[in-house]
Amino acid sequence: AADARAGVFRHAGTRWERLAGGLPQPLASMPRGLRAPRPGHVEAQLADGAIWMSSDAGETWERAA
Repeated sequence: AADARAGVFRHAGTRWERLAGGLPQPLASMPRGLRAPRPGHVEAQLADGAIWMSSDAGETWERAA
């Protein structure tokens, strides 16, 4: 749909929540992959090649590439 909004979500108990904490809202392109290399660390790769990283389980994010 023309008004689709890309985002990264996590399951929080009984519901899903959109993660923000530094991620652009909405994301400029669709997430292509998520990776958790160690506990609490998450990496999100977007279709445009951008990589966003979180070291606190998705509470805050910063662009890595």
